[in-house]
Amino acid sequence: MKIKLPILIFFLLVANLPSRAQISGSYILPGGDAMSATHLYILSDNVYVFSYFGGMDIGKWKLKSDNVLELTRADFYDDEFQVYGRQSSGIKKDSISIQFSRCEDRATAISFDDSTNQRLKFYPVFNENANCFASRIKKNIRKTNQIHLFCQPNDFYSDPSFIDQVIDKKKIQTFDLPKQFNEFLIVFNKKAKSGYKTVHMILNEKGDLFQAESGRTFRRSGNILDLPEEDKKGLQEISETLKSKENKHNDTVYDSKDDGKQAGFQKISKIKEDWRKINIDTAHPVITSVCDQPSQRRSYR
Repeated sequence: MKIKLPILIFFLLVANLPSRAQISGSYILPGGDAMSATHLYILSDNVYVFSYFGGMDIGKWKLKSDNVLELTRADFYDDEFQVYGRQSSGIKKDSISIQFSRCEDRATAISFDDSTNQRLKFYPVFNENANCFASRIKKNIRKTNQIHLFCQPNDFYSDPSFIDQVIDKKKIQTFDLPKQFNEFLIVFNKKAKSGYKTVHMILNEKGDLFQAESGRTFRRSGNILDLPEEDKKGLQEISETLKSKENKHNDTVYDSKDDGKQAGFQKISKIKEDWRKINIDTAHPVITSVCDQPSQRRSYR
C-alpha cells in the first residue's frame, strides 16, 4: 500500500510533537535569592501560571510548533479601567454622578473633554496626600458625553514631569457615556498588567524553556504531580477560576465581592485606547479627601 508523501510528512511531524503531559511541569527563573525567583507552572489543561514575589500572572498556552509554546495572558489583566452605568432617580437633569472605586490604588486622572483634536485637560481624581477611602466616593458633575482616563504608578504631585503641567504622550482610555444613563461607576483594575500580552517559550533539548522576548531561560525543576499537595491544590483552584471567568457570559452586570453588588450597573465598552499629549491641572483635583482625625471615616468634597 502506497502512502502519499504529504500524509507521511504530516504523521512524522505529529509523531515528533511533545504531548501536553511532557510539557507540563514546573520551571524556575533563578533570582538573586529565593524571594526574587520567578516560577512558571505549565499545566496539562493548557493553563499557565507565572508566580513571583508579590503577585502572579495566569493565562492559556498552546503549542505553535514542535518546540514553541505561545503563552497568552488572561483578558482580565488587560484594561486598567472598567466603567459601568445605570439610570438613577434623584440626579438633576443636566448632571451626572460618578462613583470611583479602587482609584486610590494608583495615581489616576480623568478628563471630561469632548474634543478629539486638542490636547486633553486632565484632573487628578484625588488631592495630594488623600487618606479617606472608607466608603463609596461619589461626585456630581455637569453632564458630559465622554470621559478619558489614565493612571501611572508614581504620584502626580511629586512627579517632576508634572511641574509645567504639559505632559508627553500618555496611554489614554476613552469611554462614551450613553445618554440613557446618568450614574456611572469607574473601577480601577488592580490586576492590570503592562508588558507583553503574548510571550513565546522555546523548549530546548534539556527540557528547559527559553523565553524569546526577554532572552531568559526557565529551567525545568520538576513535575506538577511531584509538587506539595498545597501547591497542587492552589494551581487547580487557579485553573478552575480562569475557566469559570472565560465561560461567564453575564459579565455586563457589575458584581464584585470587593465592592459589593451595585444593582443595575451595565458595563460600558471602551471605544478606544491611544497615546496622546495631555495637560494636567494638579491644583483642582476632582475629589478632596482628607481625614483630620484618625477616627474619621471619611471627609471629602
